[in-house]
Amino acid sequence: MHWVGRDTAETRVRPEAWNRSIHRMRGRIEIFGTWKRRSTLRRMR
Repeated sequence: MHWVGRDTAETRVRPEAWNRSIHRMRGRIEIFGTWKRRSTLRRMR
C-alpha cells in the first residue's frame, strides 16, 4: 500500500489507525486460514 499525506506525521497516523481497526478481524482470519490449510493438507494425504 502507498499512503499519500501532506507530511510524514500525517502519513504515519493513517496506516496505524487502519491497522487498529482491522486487527480484531485479522486475528480471526489468520486462525481460520491456518485451520483451513491444515484440513486441506490432511485431505491430500
